Amino acid sequence: MHIDADWFRAVSLFNRGEYYQTHEILEPVWLRATGWDRHFLAGIIQLASALHKDRHDGNPRAARLIYARALRHLAWLPSAYYAVDLRALERSCLAALSDPMVRPMIPLLDKASLVPRQSHPRPPSSEEAG
Repeated sequence: MHIDADWFRAVSLFNRGEYYQTHEILEPVWLRATGWDRHFLAGIIQLASALHKDRHDGNPRAARLIYARALRHLAWLPSAYYAVDLRALERSCLAALSDPMVRPMIPLLDKASLVPRQSHPRPPSSEEAG
């Protein structure tokens, strides 16, 4: 994945609570992505979808199911991927699904983490990731 204006726009939208728009911006990027980046983007998109389902559609059960799917994608990745602290993001989204006063934000790390490092030899297949 090439870090570009769409990614930073999506982060800004997510951090403002505009989860549907986050999904809309990232979906075309996800469609072009491959490998680990595809799992990363799928996880972020599904976290945004879970929050939208909970906050805007009032469907907490569906939101938790989508959240669980997001975790299946993100679990394959290291804690820091494209300068995002994924474990902190997962925790804050879970907290937000339990408490409407919590607004999760995508926690960006230093710029040195913009290049992902992965220890797995290959990304999981769609069947492996769920």
